[in-house]
Amino acid sequence: MNYYATEVVHSLDDIKKAFFMTEFLGQKELFYEKVRNFDMQKLKNSKNLEQFSVAVRCFADDMLTLVPTEKQNKWCSYELYTNAYHGDKFWNELPLPEVVQIIFEAYINLAGLRYSSSSKYVVDIYDLSDQSFFFNTAKQMHSFLDAEDIAPYVAFRCKKIDNVIFFDELFSA
Repeated sequence: MNYYATEVVHSLDDIKKAFFMTEFLGQKELFYEKVRNFDMQKLKNSKNLEQFSVAVRCFADDMLTLVPTEKQNKWCSYELYTNAYHGDKFWNELPLPEVVQIIFEAYINLAGLRYSSSSKYVVDIYDLSDQSFFFNTAKQMHSFLDAEDIAPYVAFRCKKIDNVIFFDELFSA
């Protein structure tokens, strides 16, 4: 199965970058205006993952137009545009813009990667502030990771003990 996670994760990361860059430039309102004009319902009504990923990529490309290309190229390190408002935080510690959270939720619903009681494995995506994809089997998780370029990430095994879920780290990339 093609999850199109590579495209979706990279697009959501670009939206996150556009948010923090426009914040640094004092133009957050332009970011929010584009969010208000985006047809979220059309995205949520996507019939398949390919259609969804193309719509997210188009939205991300549109969001990146808010920041001049020369600034995007100059700001190769996120600290240059995040430290002013968020201090000395790692990229995964910065909160996701609400629109990214909403799109991510829609994606995991469509892709079937949401947590369920049968989930035994989880992959946390660093660039998306450690948002998670859940899997029922190790084979499913490994097939996904072999096919998709979503690094950096950390993979865990879920253990449930006395109704508390614990995560044992398996590996990272």
